Amino acid sequence: MTQATVPIMVKYKPLSPAVAEIRLFILSPGQNSTPLRGHLRTVSLDEDPEFEALSYVWGDPADPESITLEDEPFPVTRNLHAALHTLRRHDSQRTLWIDAICINQHDVGEKNTQVPLMARIYTDAGRVIAWLGPATERIKLAISWLNSSPGPNLDPAAARYWLDLEREAATSQMGELNRHYDLVKSYLGTRDVFALPYWFRMWTFQEFRLPPQEPVCICGDLEFRASALYEGRLDCKAAIDDVALSADYLSSVLRPEVPDPPERDNTDDRLFLSGDRSRDEFQNLRYEQQFTLDMSDIGPSSIRTNHADSFVTFLVMTCHRASQDPRDGFFALYGISPKIREVYPADYGKEYARVEIETTAFLTNVDPYPRLIYDAYGVMHHSLRSTACPSWIPDFGQLIASGSPIREKKHSLNVHLHGKALTQQLLNLQGNPAAHICKDLRTLTIYGKSLGPVRAMPFANIKENVIVQAHSIFQPNVPIPAESWCRAEEECDKAHSLGSSWVADYRPTRDMQPDELCKRIARLMMALDEGVNANFPFGIAVAFFRNCLDVANNAEWYGTGFQSLVGDKDTSLVSLILDCTYFITGKTLLATRDGIIGIGMSGIEDGDILVLSPEMSLLLVLHPFTESDGPPYYKIAGTAYVDGLMDGYALDAKLVEEIHKREWQAFSIR
Repeated sequence: MTQATVPIMVKYKPLSPAVAEIRLFILSPGQNSTPLRGHLRTVSLDEDPEFEALSYVWGDPADPESITLEDEPFPVTRNLHAALHTLRRHDSQRTLWIDAICINQHDVGEKNTQVPLMARIYTDAGRVIAWLGPATERIKLAISWLNSSPGPNLDPAAARYWLDLEREAATSQMGELNRHYDLVKSYLGTRDVFALPYWFRMWTFQEFRLPPQEPVCICGDLEFRASALYEGRLDCKAAIDDVALSADYLSSVLRPEVPDPPERDNTDDRLFLSGDRSRDEFQNLRYEQQFTLDMSDIGPSSIRTNHADSFVTFLVMTCHRASQDPRDGFFALYGISPKIREVYPADYGKEYARVEIETTAFLTNVDPYPRLIYDAYGVMHHSLRSTACPSWIPDFGQLIASGSPIREKKHSLNVHLHGKALTQQLLNLQGNPAAHICKDLRTLTIYGKSLGPVRAMPFANIKENVIVQAHSIFQPNVPIPAESWCRAEEECDKAHSLGSSWVADYRPTRDMQPDELCKRIARLMMALDEGVNANFPFGIAVAFFRNCLDVANNAEWYGTGFQSLVGDKDTSLVSLILDCTYFITGKTLLATRDGIIGIGMSGIEDGDILVLSPEMSLLLVLHPFTESDGPPYYKIAGTAYVDGLMDGYALDAKLVEEIHKREWQAFSIR
């Protein structure tokens, strides 16, 4: 039973938004074993009430615990229940603001008035408490290390513990190993703190940023400042790195019956161990320390100091965070983004699609960095797009800038992931009016330069068929035996026909030398993914198509030798060719009558228009529509990479100059 379906016996009294009324939860005192009880008090934020605000992760609502609120049973999640047990005082009340208790979660109207007040709540609270959950042994060691140094948070017990380890380390080999073992566990405990669910939920982002003073983190029964722990990790790491323990040294100390660790590079042979554990355990711990996350991207110092006036910047910063309600992916940032809160107030009566539309309109019309919208998220692939939504909605379900798109399964269809942007000579074009979305939120008007209609050839979704298409592009008159690559003769004929007709129908590609076309498509494959450069240099991408040429020119070898290679899945040549198809499988090969060659998203059709717009770091592909009773308009069909225009890949200076001379045009997109 979810929290939303548990009967709520508490009768909430209405709040007055006019005087910024909120409820506070008065947690009654009690011992550890006694049930949790409390009552509500209504106050106005305008009267500066004293309270603490709790920031926490709701947890799974399907298995709630119960507390007593206003003498009635009230369901809370297990994580909140544990937090209340930790926060409850033995001899006095505690005044808290907790969203799950103080807001009637079943009243949409109340939520719509209370959510905008959360910025004031977390700013005005006397203290904000970040509840991280229970503490593990490694986390306890990390906090112990932090509190062992002189300062306001000095813990005498922690100081004695680490001082005793220092003394043992100075007198025995085993003592030295024990000290290093605990240092490594402490370092990993710091990493564990910042890997807790708290740092990966949407609402906690603004709750941790809003308070004037850094929130107090509570993990189990430990209190600490996250920034101090984050910065202190460097001291712990430095202490670990002070001593390099060789395998020979360890062998003289550890039990002889424990197997030796595998041979390793002598320059990286530090093992941080403890005398009462097996060597395998020590090795595993050491490896974990070696490959631990840098933490620079998830530490609280960056969360509180990277201020931004751009809503899209906040969206990018929180791309790895989750929420139970998808609308909270936007609403949970309204507290630190007052502009969007004023233009489009949070309203839980709106459908998610409407929130996406309003957010895109704000980012386009108001946000100072509108280009970041599509640079970060790309356009929505047509297979994911609702027919009720405009085609200009970005794909908020994935983040390109992070390098970790959520919809990984769609990577073969999208070309806007990870790859190169247009050359700066085109991105910095001047003279175009700014894009804008009309008041009725139906039409996006952009100003761009048309590169003309395209002839489109969709690459197959099966790697073997892509190879047949590549062959047919360069040698359209040479037949391919179906049994060599394709799974069926019908599939082979279809794939071959697509490739050969694409070349035959367009003179620029028909007249182009096969080797030149090979190089141009290979460059596009490289631009599709910057990360590919280390593993698939340009020569290998070219070799993919040249192998297709070689095969086509040697029918006997193709039908026998190459077929035998296909049967050997470990053959490097076959593996190379199949790997190369990854970058074009499921995408679309494009060409214009001016000789422009590109690769775009799947779903692009013949006659779609290739457009350069300063709002995008890639070329837009627009599908034209006409209505009998209205002006023509377009829908976004996708984005594309174009050979000669991508940054760092054989810039075509003549084409760039020619584009500069083209006139700006207005494109109405729905």
